[in-house]
Amino acid sequence: MAKKVKAVVQTGGMQLDWIAIGAAALVYMVLGFFWYSPKMFFPEWSKQMVVLSSGKMEWYTMLSMPVVAILYSIGLSRMVVSMHFKGFLKGMLAGVIVAVFYLIMANSGKWLFANKPSLFWIDFGFQAVAGILMGGVLGKLHK
Repeated sequence: MAKKVKAVVQTGGMQLDWIAIGAAALVYMVLGFFWYSPKMFFPEWSKQMVVLSSGKMEWYTMLSMPVVAILYSIGLSRMVVSMHFKGFLKGMLAGVIVAVFYLIMANSGKWLFANKPSLFWIDFGFQAVAGILMGGVLGKLHK
């Protein structure tokens, strides 16, 4: 008889539901694909980013996105579980909390010190919308 693979793993007194984390990470990557596409915000974003003035991204940049998505999902998952945010709307609340209390601060240098408000709104907007949707997915799938 084949062994069942556990989708929920106990870590530090809290459960990690890898299926929910994977689904939330997928939401992050799909949204990022569209958000930073040439038809949406990529033209303005690349203009504001001095690093991409050549118009070419390094290969490792795209490979790092799944890692970032999974780390963001794990953090949000732990928040959803620890705060007992069950359901899509309550999960979305976790994303709003992260956006208000962390993402604004983390992205504020783009506006305050680099004087690039459009870059702030593009990056903060993506991370906030992604976090809110990811939180919703995690809250919905939370067991």
